[in-house]
Amino acid sequence: MIYQKKKTLRGRKEKSPLPKGKKKCSICLEYEEYSKDKLISCQICKCIFHIKCYHIQLNEKEINSSIICERCMNSEKENIPLNLYKCFICGCSDGVLCKNKINNLYYHYLCYRLLPELYEESENESEISKEKIRKWRYKSSCKYCNEHISKEKVVIKCNNTKCKNYYHIKCAIESSLI
Repeated sequence: MIYQKKKTLRGRKEKSPLPKGKKKCSICLEYEEYSKDKLISCQICKCIFHIKCYHIQLNEKEINSSIICERCMNSEKENIPLNLYKCFICGCSDGVLCKNKINNLYYHYLCYRLLPELYEESENESEISKEKIRKWRYKSSCKYCNEHISKEKVVIKCNNTKCKNYYHIKCAIESSLI
């Protein structure tokens, strides 16, 4: 396993067991070498994902041909730039975005899974909406980027009950907390 050295908050270098330069699914964040499933790439945005993670059914012939994700299909059909499609949970436009069929909101599947008020309380993905997100998630500042109150980016709390730190989902991924 290749180790990357990264600086901790105190400035010391620490080893991280993350493989450098390896492909990983932009939905489940699992690296190619640790996964049983094949990674595929969108022909337009070049996002990499597992077929199972994206919840699509493909036969062997379709897997080997070119695939276009839902965001890229809608972007071409509606003639809207890709960067205008943003996750309503984290506010980011990169990565694979899923579309809620009921209210046409785009979201990252990982963002959806990390918010219990959306994931655990919804019967299915079509019921998710911005109104179900707890208001405190927009009022807490991120420990990683120090950005204070944001109307577009939610924060998640550390799982340790004694810890009082909050992070944007994107910041938690970048700092290898997820």
